[in-house]
Amino acid sequence: MSRRFDNFQKVVKSNRNLIEGTDENKKMRKIISLALIISLLTGCGLVIRKLDSSGWDEHRQAYEKSQTLPPLEIPPELATAKPS
Repeated sequence: MSRRFDNFQKVVKSNRNLIEGTDENKKMRKIISLALIISLLTGCGLVIRKLDSSGWDEHRQAYEKSQTLPPLEIPPELATAKPS
C-alpha cells in the first residue's frame, strides 16, 4: 500500500509541475511577457512617430481644408438606358 501511495504522490507532483511550471519556467514566462508588453507599447509610439515624420499630419490638414467639386454631368446620350 505504501508503494502505491508513493507512486501516486510522484504522479501528482509531476502533474502539478506540468500545470504550474517550475521556477525556471515561471521566470521565463515573466521575461517573455515583459518583453512582449514592452515591444507592443514601444511599437505604438514608433508607428505614431513614423506617421508624423512622413507628413501624415500635413496631408490630413490639406484634406480638411479641401473643397468639394461640383457633381459630374452625365451626357444625355449616356444617361438613357438602351433596351437589351
